[in-house]
Amino acid sequence: MEYIKSCIAVTIAVTIAIVSTIVVNSASLDTQDKVNTAINGALSYRFGDFSTNSINDCLKELSKNAGDYSSDWYYIAMSRYGINCDHKESINSLKSVVDDFYKNGLENTKVTDMQRVALALLSCESEITDVNGHNFLADCTYNRENYAPLDKQGVNSLAYALILLDSKDFSVPTSAKLSRNDILEKILQKELPNGGFSIVSNAPDVDVTAITLQSLAPYYNNDKVKPVIDRALNYISKVQQTSGTFKSFGKENAESTAQVIIALTSLNIDILTDKRFIKNGNTALDGLMSFSMVDGGFCHIQGYSSNNMATYQSLCALVSYFRYLNKQTGFFSFSKKDVSQKATELISVDKSNTNNSSYSKYDKKANNPKKNVPATETIESDTKEIKTKKNTQSPKSNSTESKSTETVSIETVNEYPTAIIDSQYENDQKYYSINRDKTMVSEKTGTPIEIIYVFLIIMVAYLILLYIKTGGIK
Repeated sequence: MEYIKSCIAVTIAVTIAIVSTIVVNSASLDTQDKVNTAINGALSYRFGDFSTNSINDCLKELSKNAGDYSSDWYYIAMSRYGINCDHKESINSLKSVVDDFYKNGLENTKVTDMQRVALALLSCESEITDVNGHNFLADCTYNRENYAPLDKQGVNSLAYALILLDSKDFSVPTSAKLSRNDILEKILQKELPNGGFSIVSNAPDVDVTAITLQSLAPYYNNDKVKPVIDRALNYISKVQQTSGTFKSFGKENAESTAQVIIALTSLNIDILTDKRFIKNGNTALDGLMSFSMVDGGFCHIQGYSSNNMATYQSLCALVSYFRYLNKQTGFFSFSKKDVSQKATELISVDKSNTNNSSYSKYDKKANNPKKNVPATETIESDTKEIKTKKNTQSPKSNSTESKSTETVSIETVNEYPTAIIDSQYENDQKYYSINRDKTMVSEKTGTPIEIIYVFLIIMVAYLILLYIKTGGIK
């Protein structure tokens, strides 16, 4: 009798555990379904009636403006989502843009434009170490100094140089102007006293800090890098709004929120469960989806209509989180070798002179959208020249600034390259159709539900047989 009762108790406990697993798996699938829906909505906003049958037409459309951030980031986001962007017309158009860079003089070209195009070429599965005879990778990363300072555009261009080098674990020759360590050290030296990063001022900027985190993510295990990342994460946590969003230029906006999501997922942080990034019950994903519109696009700030830039940056963030949910490689990793595995052995940085949910919310859409964002709030502006004091002291120094000035060419928040590329691991080689179903989405998450059902049936059958054999419990 006691044996029978024990068997039944164990069976009930196992059944409860399995049912709990089913519930968790179902919740995970629901999250992925909603992210999938948002991704496909953003693609539909850009391309109209988006479907697997129109992918080639979409790539042709992008090729018309190849080299412009409004096209390049779609290449990147689409490839990261699993769409094969190996498209001859697109590759040729991007290579033509590279030729124009050299014709116009690299010293006259913004290196972040070059880096973005390089990432777009990689997303189209094209070589970047030999683009029509040019070592394009070298000229926008470790040999940029042959034409202009790599950090002429601030930490942003340094960050994307590092991202590019790590995207496929590219080696840097000993003859290079800058080593990988040199670039990393330059980034760390730009940390502000409160843990954030900015282009020219001593006031941290959410977008710049998030992009810097994206570049540092593979090096988190390094003793010199980890505390810098932790301080930046602390800053990001403090400035998150109660709605889950993030601000830039005093406005809660989709782009800043998207940048943070890419940074957190790059660092393998679960944005739905990490309490540091949940405010008033709202996650960063809640915040991002509050900018979603009925047409599938995203608005820059609430109260306005869908905006192309807000849409592709949000798309990049959604794809980054999609990859996180499916346990795929990070948004920036193309290598089969995990870059983070070498983090503890790669970097030796001298910093002696440096400063140290509820998804029903996703059904909300921005109401009464206005047609255009006012000029003072637009995110479509181009490069601007800013006169800034050149401080010859460390960022933490209180000494008097030098009287000399320099002109720093920076990009406004809209132009920050927002979603990058990945190489596939061994388990990430195939491309999927764009209209994904639950079976595909769940293939790398949890236990297949069919196996759970079979196990439950076996357990129930066992209990029934046991009951019949013993004549029931008396």
